[in-house]
Amino acid sequence: MSMRGVLAFQWNQNLNYDESKNQVVMTGGVVVARQDQDPKAEPTRMTGDTLIADVEQPPQPATKPTGKAANAAGSPESKMNIKKVHVEGNVEVFSGTMHVKAETMDYDPQKHTMIARGAGRRRVQKFNERNQEEASFDEFVYDTVKGTVISSKNGVFTQDK
Repeated sequence: MSMRGVLAFQWNQNLNYDESKNQVVMTGGVVVARQDQDPKAEPTRMTGDTLIADVEQPPQPATKPTGKAANAAGSPESKMNIKKVHVEGNVEVFSGTMHVKAETMDYDPQKHTMIARGAGRRRVQKFNERNQEEASFDEFVYDTVKGTVISSKNGVFTQDK
């Protein structure tokens, strides 16, 4: 999986950008979809009630572009780098064969790690390809590039082998 691809966001209630905090907050039925540049790769889809993303402007080039590129750099469509993402409430992630439900999820794009956490009696649930729960955890850490579990806390495995 490369780190290049198309990223799309959808929300049903509000989108707020706080420039002083460099933070974007989306509320109400948030959906994030990412399609890798590799056409054989399955898209990643994440849903939740609220998404909070810490963002930053990309580094400025050493030389100033001319023509169309110069105009695009100052436009509202100019790109922002995502430093970290926090999603809370009814979080669900589908990535390849991985399907996880959690109360909160944190994603670090620099380390390519996703940390899903439960809350109270609601644990992180991991489902198999038949959508049957195969395990639950207090916390589940996943490497989004390698597609592997890094660690988990208090796992209970429920699937028969």
